[in-house]
Amino acid sequence: QNGKKEKIRYQYRISLDSDEKGIDLTKTVYLRTYGENTKKSGFATLSPAKSGLTAGAKTLLWEDANIQGLTKAKKAAVYTFTKEKFNQPTQVYLTDATLANAKQVTENAPDAGK
Repeated sequence: QNGKKEKIRYQYRISLDSDEKGIDLTKTVYLRTYGENTKKSGFATLSPAKSGLTAGAKTLLWEDANIQGLTKAKKAAVYTFTKEKFNQPTQVYLTDATLANAKQVTENAPDAGK
């Protein structure tokens, strides 16, 4: 609903279940987002409704960084994703389904001068 107006690309659906046989619209659908002008990225969700999905995506994470690689633990509500900036290396973050309060769990390329 805001993609064209705000120049946001809803790039692709993220499959969080490796055993998935199709798209189950009774479950929340996660999408990768990308700002054409801002170069921001993140994740959004489409929520299930009585028939299909509710209109409009809900942004969960939207930052001035390259955010991708969303995965979910097989037997727990634990999610991981990666984030990098032009001046910072790729780091892995651990979070829940809301993607709020993500905790950085790696320290790639720490400052060698310290």
